[in-house]
Amino acid sequence: MKPFFHCSIFEEKSFDDIWLQTGPAAFLANIIANYPDPLIYQTPPTSSKQILRSFAINDLSPIPILFQTGYLTFNGVSWNNQDEPYSLKIPNMEVEYGYQRVLCQAYFGCYVIIQLFSKWKLFKTAVLNRDAAAIEIILETALAKLSSEQHIPMEKYYHSVIQAFIGGMGIDARSQISSFMGKSDLDLVFSDNVYVIIEVKFEKEPLNSSNLTIEDKRGKSRSLAQKALEQITEKEYSNHYAMQAKKIIELGLGIFGRSKVGVIIRDGKTAR
Repeated sequence: MKPFFHCSIFEEKSFDDIWLQTGPAAFLANIIANYPDPLIYQTPPTSSKQILRSFAINDLSPIPILFQTGYLTFNGVSWNNQDEPYSLKIPNMEVEYGYQRVLCQAYFGCYVIIQLFSKWKLFKTAVLNRDAAAIEIILETALAKLSSEQHIPMEKYYHSVIQAFIGGMGIDARSQISSFMGKSDLDLVFSDNVYVIIEVKFEKEPLNSSNLTIEDKRGKSRSLAQKALEQITEKEYSNHYAMQAKKIIELGLGIFGRSKVGVIIRDGKTAR
């Protein structure tokens, strides 16, 4: 990758996402969309030499494919884990950005990716203004575009979907950030040292829910959002950024059923 990248810079006389333009994004998106455990894309994966070398057309696993295509690289070796001693990571910011686009394409398709670039300013403004209602509408509109065939009624599925959607807008979205008390679901980094901490809670809609009104479902989603916000407080996730942040925003996100979203948002505390 490096010789091609360097030669392209000299030829074009400018920096660009040259490597991403040659990547098989559609091929990877199809694999990711059909993989049953989306959490694997949020945590640094571990693997064995045998798995990383494997490439079976009739049984494609995303880890060796992501490794062999350059979306993952070696991070280190831990011989305490004999089964999967190799830890992996996304190599750099260009690939991280491309990875978010692949995830977004896997969940939402190419059409939505084109639309997202016009939505980032609307989303960012809603977050900075702590406009919970506007954020609910934006996220519900996104979730409504998800394929029913790919839907997994699990909280970690929505972690990945929300990150893919926000990352697809070009926003720096980081998952599973470790702090003293635990790991936050999703942290957004805006310019001027503004950090947004998001905790996600999900609850399946029961089979006998036909008597629930839209307002009932909205109430349940906001109740979940309140629990998410309480976890941010209990685990003190904001302390991770308190010394460096100009502003911290804490956002509890509740999802009830397939796509009913509730948001509760407030300012966090900084050390400044």
